Amino acid sequence: MEILNIDREMCDKLPTHKKQILNLFRKHKDLIKMFFFVKCSACHKTVKIDPDKSEQVKCCNKMLSKRETNFFVYLPMQEQLSRSIKNNWSYIEEFDTSSNEDGCYSDVHDGEILKNIFKLYENQDLNILSLCLNVDGANRFKSNKFSLWPIQFIQNFLPPRIRFQSHNIIVTGLLYTESEANLNFRDYLLPLVYEFSGMKENNFCVNINDQDYVFKAIISHCCVDLPAKSKIQETKQFGGYDACTYCEIPGEKVQIERSNDKRKKGNKVHKKPAECVRYVEGDVEHPLRDEVDTLKKMLIASGENDAVNGIKDVSCLVAFEHFNILHSISIEYMHCILLGNQKRILNLFLDSKNKSCPYYIPPKKKKLLNDRIMAIKPNADVVRKPRSLEQKADFKASEYKFLLLYYLPSN
Repeated sequence: MEILNIDREMCDKLPTHKKQILNLFRKHKDLIKMFFFVKCSACHKTVKIDPDKSEQVKCCNKMLSKRETNFFVYLPMQEQLSRSIKNNWSYIEEFDTSSNEDGCYSDVHDGEILKNIFKLYENQDLNILSLCLNVDGANRFKSNKFSLWPIQFIQNFLPPRIRFQSHNIIVTGLLYTESEANLNFRDYLLPLVYEFSGMKENNFCVNINDQDYVFKAIISHCCVDLPAKSKIQETKQFGGYDACTYCEIPGEKVQIERSNDKRKKGNKVHKKPAECVRYVEGDVEHPLRDEVDTLKKMLIASGENDAVNGIKDVSCLVAFEHFNILHSISIEYMHCILLGNQKRILNLFLDSKNKSCPYYIPPKKKKLLNDRIMAIKPNADVVRKPRSLEQKADFKASEYKFLLLYYLPSN
């Protein structure tokens, strides 16, 4: 923003600080309403504050004030949804949300979750608005641990070509925190739960071209990375026992060899093998988790204040209508597929330690493969140009994606 402001002397300057951003919201109250939720340091209760009202709010006989990390901002959802529907109505009318019946998956509407939801309301005069929830943290500076956690929504009822454009991403919350360990998703998502509970009882109406349309908003999916998933789902971290949220594999402790450190004098420092919990493939077939059984275990874990089969507490996501606590949360594509399996497979193919294995690619064939990849001229969908396989240690997730989908052969 500071860079953009350099040549904007004749125009209004963009906000560069937190205070300026908050003032910008206040100046444009006609566009969006904003509420503060401040945590009391004595009782840890979260109190709602309307910024339009001048009176001070008390808790535990003390005035509540906003500090850097003791509050979050909530931006009501319904108002933003109504505005988005009006702005994109021509696209929504043309977009066919019916699912494919041939077993092919081309969009979120082809999955069983949305199929069942649409079937449930097919005889009602309702327009279903499917939403995908995302919560993720972004560090503000590299020199400290402060991070910003926005609550964002993808509107699945929009065509894919405009669905992921920045102006169509709905932001309902902003939380600035110093430590992820102190992040409480239950408090943070509580205003959203209350608003959706209200929309569950009273569907909202939008007037478009002098005609009233009734809409029902449903959070049908959630897409978060693995650390955020364990927090929002109230399960153990992915590196612990019973941490798989899809089946009941317990996991086992294994030793993993670590690479040796090379010192300047050429001497190597041998590291001891690390002990980690891994989910090793074996002959035993473990049962899949059941949604009803999982909800029961959440209640037991909440009452006993102890984990039950990897479940630590009741997740705030169960409060959302039609949300499946197991299958509405997608597999994390970037870390599991691209930086996980795809990276591991590529290393197996190219690592000289595997030269005795039938899948190993020797140097001559590796050079041929590398030359062919470098000669590819990708289309506009590929945002990064091909890089040499010698630089694979620095590859980003998007580069592994293009290797998987575009460059490398499929068989």
